[in-house]
Amino acid sequence: MHSASGIEDLIDVEELANETYSLEVSKEKARYILNKIDEEDVNFKTTFKDNIWTFSCNTRIGRTHSINFNDLELISKKHKGIKILELVKCWCAELLDSYVPSTVTQKTNQLISSIYKTDFFSEEKLDDFINYLSEEVFVFSNVSVMEYVNNSKSNLKNAHKVLSIINSVVSFINYLDLSGHESYVRELVNLRRKIPRDVNNRLLPKSKDVLTLNNCIEHYFENGFSCEKVIHFSPILIWWKLTNIIPMRISDFCNISRDCLDEENCTITLPRIKNTNSKRNLQKISTIAINKEMFDLINEYIITTDSYGRSDTLISWKAINETGSNISSAYRDYWFSKKAPEFIHSSSFHNLLKSFYKNIVTKYYHKDYEREVNPNDTRHFAFCSLMLQGISPVEIARLGGHSTIEAQYHYSNHTEYFIDIEVKKLMESYRIKNGQLSNSTISGLEFSRKDVESKSFNYPKSSTRLKMNIGYCTDELQICESEDCMLCSKWWISPEELVDNLHLIEEKINSRKQKITELSAFLKTLNENITTTMFKEGLMKEELEAFETSANEIKSHIEAIARFKEIEGDVYE
Repeated sequence: MHSASGIEDLIDVEELANETYSLEVSKEKARYILNKIDEEDVNFKTTFKDNIWTFSCNTRIGRTHSINFNDLELISKKHKGIKILELVKCWCAELLDSYVPSTVTQKTNQLISSIYKTDFFSEEKLDDFINYLSEEVFVFSNVSVMEYVNNSKSNLKNAHKVLSIINSVVSFINYLDLSGHESYVRELVNLRRKIPRDVNNRLLPKSKDVLTLNNCIEHYFENGFSCEKVIHFSPILIWWKLTNIIPMRISDFCNISRDCLDEENCTITLPRIKNTNSKRNLQKISTIAINKEMFDLINEYIITTDSYGRSDTLISWKAINETGSNISSAYRDYWFSKKAPEFIHSSSFHNLLKSFYKNIVTKYYHKDYEREVNPNDTRHFAFCSLMLQGISPVEIARLGGHSTIEAQYHYSNHTEYFIDIEVKKLMESYRIKNGQLSNSTISGLEFSRKDVESKSFNYPKSSTRLKMNIGYCTDELQICESEDCMLCSKWWISPEELVDNLHLIEEKINSRKQKITELSAFLKTLNENITTTMFKEGLMKEELEAFETSANEIKSHIEAIARFKEIEGDVYE
């Protein structure tokens, strides 16, 4: 994904010195973000000095969201030397660069409430605040947080609320590098660990839903940008291809410059803003090498959409708008009302993706799904993919725009989920292509566990039949491709024998799954124990070698499971 280079070439060691928070730098960046929103949002008429910020609702046309900072006036006067009001505004503006206004409104309201409850995180209020989160919100006594949540589905909502409050407060304290408030972070993180894993993790769509979107995208754009309707949705293809391999937030994707490509070096430049306002240790990668296929795709999009007028961002809002006139969408009114058509904002992309689901996934392909893939979900997929490729945590952090290795820890919670997707993708690659079952050990137009016995099959071209413990080897020389005969392309089995041995295949699958679980847990632990400090002190050689070895083993087991599942007929529908 990027040019091969040593760790020393990737990170400027001179920048490993600690930096201090600068309110003035933060205010400057906040004004930049607000100005950008002002260009995008017809309902946003706000400056940094205003205490009420109003935004267009990203889900309902004509509705607005407002963030009211007036509630901070009183406590700001009490703590005159801290400038609480400006600090919260800066933090809020940073969030607006990555999240939709409704989410930022919720997070900011939670933070403001927490600031009042703790008298701006005073040590004296810490115990009361922790008790509030544990007792007032969870409303339990004499039981653990996990027991409470597990005993009642209705309590799951309360658990999410507490988790959201914890995340908002910890985010604010870490953002400012507030000295003297480490005890708040420690106690809040300890409480967060007690919340069940299903609550603590970001909720991602089921692997089947991810593959449904993937297949619809692959099929819809297989003939290139052939008509206006395809051009209209083409940003989704670029987003899907690019953000599944390079971890980036949707705000970063939308901010990619129109002149992002370097043809000579086959690279793309990403809009990574260097964060100089906190104690950070790693430089973020802004220019990344991409393969020719990705380069040609982006270049073709630029050439195709140039005729619709000037665009300062890679994704042309004008092209989206002008090619969508015949598309039924509840979001087109928002597109027409845009004030700065040379840019695209993340909310516009949210709307485009929803329209793709409505008009293409549902109406055109008639596909069902439980939950849509959100624009920022692919960031999680990309982090997991990089980790399972054995890429160094340092490089993963920098590719993902993180300033520290520690910032990516929570992404490793999704490795098992990502593995499930990879298994299904490989299974898809074994399915029927042009009437033939690709790479299969048995053949027929379709098969499943219940009818495999009655299906006709094509015998291998070779007449060799060397009986193995299960099935036959069709290679007279028996040149083994794998230590397990079932994984060899020369192995063959009749449907009748397959049915008789399905239980053995299940045992092999379960054994591989167990090994993957163990290796994933090891990778997760290893990932969370590699710190920025370790990199700085040169203590990572053995850890990185173990990381790469484990990742390769997982890849091998994934391929084996996919093959076994294809053999037994448990194919993805």
